[in-house]
Amino acid sequence: MATLVCVLCDSIVIPLLLIDPPITSTLNLLTWCSRLFWTIDMFASASTGYLEYDGCVEMRGRRVIQRYAKTWFAFDATISSLDWIDLGLSLNAENSKNVGIMGRAMKFLLMARLLRLVRIQKVMATMSERIRSEMLVLLRVS
Repeated sequence: MATLVCVLCDSIVIPLLLIDPPITSTLNLLTWCSRLFWTIDMFASASTGYLEYDGCVEMRGRRVIQRYAKTWFAFDATISSLDWIDLGLSLNAENSKNVGIMGRAMKFLLMARLLRLVRIQKVMATMSERIRSEMLVLLRVS
């Protein structure tokens, strides 16, 4: 659920940042929360079990990490790295005379962060699976 909230927040904040608004403490806080959430989420995803095709829950660490490495790790690591590069460029832009070049690079990085919207598909599929599973349990009990 937190992932869905963070994706929705990013889908509002990132386009807002593209029009170069004055940086407020609220906007700064939202950006930092998003950056930290997605970085921590990588570790959480690598340690969260998953449902096998036969209905068994896989919780063995090695298998969970292997599956995460094969599915979402590259995407998550790329986007999270872009967040931290964006931070470095923005801190560097304050001390640099080449602000125009830095500004264009930062806008590209912001647009790349919108790729997180792809995660909504995964979150919605998981929520749908859980809802169906709970309905099946209720039907079996009745």
